[in-house]
Amino acid sequence: MFKKLWGFISVTLNKILDLGVKPGFDIQTRRLYRQVNGLNLFYTFVALSVGIISFTVLEHARGTFYLGIVQIAATILYFSNLILTRYDKINLVRKMTITIFEWHLFLVAILTNAWASPVLLVIVLYPLLAALVEESIMLHFGVGLLQMGLCIGFNYLFPVPMADLLHFNNINAAANEILKIMGFFYFPFMAAVIIQIIFRENLRARDRQKELMKKQGELLETISAANNEMMMQMAMARKIQETIIPRSFPETGVVRFNGKYLPMDDIGGDFYDVYRIGDRKLGIVIGDVSGHGVPAALITMMLKVAFKNHSHENLGSHEIMNSVNSSLFSILEQSEKFVTLFFGVIDIHVLEMDYTSAGHNDVIILGSNGSIRTLQSQNSVMGLSQEMDFQSTRVRLNHREKIILYTDGIPEARDHEHHLFSFEKLVRLIQDNHMSDPDELSGKIISEVTSFSGIHLSDDLALVVADIISDRQHPEAVIHQAFENYRNGNYVSSIKALLDLDKAGMTAPDLCKASYLLGCNYLKTRNYPDAARCLEESLTHGPGIKKIEDLLQIVKSKLNADTSSQAAAS
Repeated sequence: MFKKLWGFISVTLNKILDLGVKPGFDIQTRRLYRQVNGLNLFYTFVALSVGIISFTVLEHARGTFYLGIVQIAATILYFSNLILTRYDKINLVRKMTITIFEWHLFLVAILTNAWASPVLLVIVLYPLLAALVEESIMLHFGVGLLQMGLCIGFNYLFPVPMADLLHFNNINAAANEILKIMGFFYFPFMAAVIIQIIFRENLRARDRQKELMKKQGELLETISAANNEMMMQMAMARKIQETIIPRSFPETGVVRFNGKYLPMDDIGGDFYDVYRIGDRKLGIVIGDVSGHGVPAALITMMLKVAFKNHSHENLGSHEIMNSVNSSLFSILEQSEKFVTLFFGVIDIHVLEMDYTSAGHNDVIILGSNGSIRTLQSQNSVMGLSQEMDFQSTRVRLNHREKIILYTDGIPEARDHEHHLFSFEKLVRLIQDNHMSDPDELSGKIISEVTSFSGIHLSDDLALVVADIISDRQHPEAVIHQAFENYRNGNYVSSIKALLDLDKAGMTAPDLCKASYLLGCNYLKTRNYPDAARCLEESLTHGPGIKKIEDLLQIVKSKLNADTSSQAAAS
């Protein structure tokens, strides 16, 4: 029974002490709330008990009546402090607690004629109480000295008014003795309780701190284990990402490649790839996904797969880009990402590149003599809309030209003073090393950028260098160029290129095209005999082609007309 009662009292007492305490409070704030609540609860009981004694036990007199009124008023004020603390008025309650205590005791000293008593030394409680509620110790020590000075001074300097006050209070000797006994009992008890509250709450705070430190240690161990696990997963993610960055490139004997990739973090959002599209074309893509870390890295992997899946030999670069954008748009939208991309399709037979750039950096084409031309973006970034209509451009590639593709981490790299590496510096570096092979040139660029930036990169770095190494044009490239000359009226240049064409190993369709185009050139120059001969040769490689047969009939009619004209003239 006693244990249950004591348990109930302890639970109730702790609930009162925790008035106003929130779960997120730190140890010091929690201790302050409990100390302030403990003092007000204790003083409520002290003032209430003295007030009851004043009205019931002590002989009725004006002094005891006023004493009882003061005690009841103090009881109400102390109890009000508990209510105010419940509503988060802790700063007001701290000031009120010590102020009420100081003037409560001062009035008690006046009403009980205690100004000449050793009980007046209770003022030593003021700075102790001030420390407990975290108020100024010196200020309230000064208040105590002022009250003591007033009591002692009025007692010895103005004895007559003090005697009149004593007579007014009308407290008899027996009652006065009771009050003194109460004073000797209450005041040391009050000091002991204040010290006990401080000591108990300090012990409680220390135990709580030990508990928190233990939990913190356990949490640190958990975090450390999770961090180690995350680091292992990041290392694995980096290895996976490294597999999507090609270490080797397609061997064509026409274009030679080299690439470099350096992520800012363990894994990054830049990528590049070079892959075959059928027998005669190569796809080359470089991109930069906004942001860094795992989400960006996952999107780079999906982009690589998407480009390979959507690339077909009969499609232009813009059509492939449209398909990739459409297939990945929902992922980009949900992850709030966008991508800058350059995608080129190199036809190794005719040495042309059809490219589409989506908000990407200018691609640099370096001539064998150090000249520079750039391929600028024609479109906005990928991922803004599912129904984007990308535009493409076709450029001719020449022997010993190098194509330099890169992400913005290179020109936008910064040194310790935040100066940019810049596009202009990149161009000068490329021109100064225009005789280098792709491996040397890419290595030089990465070395210069990392040296410029120092230890910490501000962004991922990705770079691809493509070198046009073939000095032998594919027959189809010669035919294509001859056709461009024919269309532009350069018949002599077109005829020369076709006559110089090495026909060994050419396919029947190419031989048919070459002979037909040569016949067309001869027709334009009114060389009807050679035109007829070439068209007849074309039909041997492509029999039954009506367009050639019709043109041959026209040539023969012109040839007959010329023969008739010459006969008539002779």
